[in-house]
Amino acid sequence: MYRRGLEVDVTGLDEVMTRTEGVTASLLKELLRRATVVAAKRSGDGRGDAETPKGGLRVSASDLITALDELLATRSAMTRTLLGSPAKQVHTAPAV
Repeated sequence: MYRRGLEVDVTGLDEVMTRTEGVTASLLKELLRRATVVAAKRSGDGRGDAETPKGGLRVSASDLITALDELLATRSAMTRTLLGSPAKQVHTAPAV
């Protein structure tokens, strides 16, 4: 699940890297897991763009950002702590 068998759109990685600077590998692994769930839900909603021709799953840049927003939300503070995110690091979404 952690990248194997997935097609991951890397066009949004600059934002992801900026917003996850200093986090642990376990938090990045959780990010990819959550992005996969977002993509699977999108696929289940009938939007076929989440499925690959080989029957795999395509994680879009939008899926990564959605999962990152969810993971870094205030309500996920305990998860971030358990996954080793720096306690004093401020995680905010960029201004739109």
